[in-house]
Amino acid sequence: MSTEKKELSMDELKEKASLLGLTFKGNISREALEKMVLEAALEKSLTVGSEELEVEEELYETDFEGERKKLTKKEIDELKYQALLMLKVRITNLNPEEASQSTVYAGVVTPYVRAARYIPFDKVWYVEQCLVDKLLTEKIQVFVDEIDPRTRRPNGNKKSKMVKHYNIEFLR
Repeated sequence: MSTEKKELSMDELKEKASLLGLTFKGNISREALEKMVLEAALEKSLTVGSEELEVEEELYETDFEGERKKLTKKEIDELKYQALLMLKVRITNLNPEEASQSTVYAGVVTPYVRAARYIPFDKVWYVEQCLVDKLLTEKIQVFVDEIDPRTRRPNGNKKSKMVKHYNIEFLR
């Protein structure tokens, strides 16, 4: 058997250091980073015992005080249920530049939920709650005439304004 050490790239070393909870400067040298990772791995292995060190990424949710708490299986299942709940909606595109399009692509990827689909405009359709929420938050920039406050008439200038991209009608 060969006991050669596998050469890791700098990105892989930085990823291992992040998984071990180490903080380091962005311009750290390769040797210093290898030393930090080795020391942290040895320290963790001493606390774990003679078992092999395995670092697993845990899913956390931040509560309002800024503290992190681990979600239970029941909470994760409830999140998935709420996000994938099907709603009967009719979606209208409010962007005049996209008047020729007949569908919109919506996708959501989180640690708990993955959902994506093409949704037709101006038709009654069943869509997941998480996709509806995503479409509700999308905005577009339009330019409107600036109104002079004294005369209450347009003064020829344009100003930008953010408006809803889609109108969503919830049906029964």
